Formats: sequence, structure tokens, C-alpha cells
Amino acid sequence: MKRSSSSGQSLVEVVVTTAIAMLILVALVGGATVAVRNIQYSRTRAQAMELNRQATEWLRSERAKSWSEFCDRFESGTTYCLNNFNFDNPGSCGPSDNAFEREAIFIKERNPSNPEVIDKVTVTLTTSWTDSQGEHREEVVTYLTRW
Repeated sequence: MKRSSSSGQSLVEVVVTTAIAMLILVALVGGATVAVRNIQYSRTRAQAMELNRQATEWLRSERAKSWSEFCDRFESGTTYCLNNFNFDNPGSCGPSDNAFEREAIFIKERNPSNPEVIDKVTVTLTTSWTDSQGEHREEVVTYLTRW
């Protein structure tokens, strides 16, 4: 008796090969989705860091104009909305058209030997935004001193 060799693929082999190909495809699409999400988050975080840097530079320029006037413009421990670079908005930023909300909390530190004199201001700048993954915050603490 002669045995004949089969020269085709069985249905089971085709189904297994197709299932493996689908698993690989799903893994690739999932990995690409995560990569795109991470790239978008990194880009948005970089924008928030730049907004914090701009606010820090603005605060430094305000301090350089006049230390006493700078310290008189805000109350210690109060949150200010700095979306428009002014001290006219005490309180948290409300809903706006901006993707980012930039807020600052100022803490005045007085001279221990002369409580009338403010030697240092600690500013906590927070830029926050919301995306499909929830709310995010980028925070910077800056110390401004009297020259």
C-alpha cells in the first residue's frame, strides 16, 4: 500500500493561524492606542509646564517693579486665578474656554525680627486640565524674595 501525502492545509490549521493573526493584530492596535495617548499626554503636560514657566516669569517681573507693591496686591493664603496674568481674580478659576486653568496660592513670610517686613513669598502655581483620562495637574513652587 502506498501512502499519499496530503498537500493542503486542514481547516483546523487555517482557524489556528487566523486566530493567532487576530491576536497579534489586536495587540498591535492596543499598543498603538496607548502610544498615541501617551504622546498626547506628554504634549499637553509640556504645554502646562510652559504655562507655569510664563506665570513664574510674570511674577518675577511684577516683583522686580516694586517689592512692597507686589506684596500688597494679594492676600496671603488666598488662591488667585492667573489665566489672564493679573491679581483681579481672587478665588479658583471657574469654567472657561481655555483647556488649562492656572491658579496660584501666595504665602507671605514675615521677618522674625521685624514682623512688619515681608522677606519672602512662596508661590504655588498649579496648571490643571482635563482630558479623556481625567483631571491632571502640573505644580511648581517658587520662592520670591525681597532684594
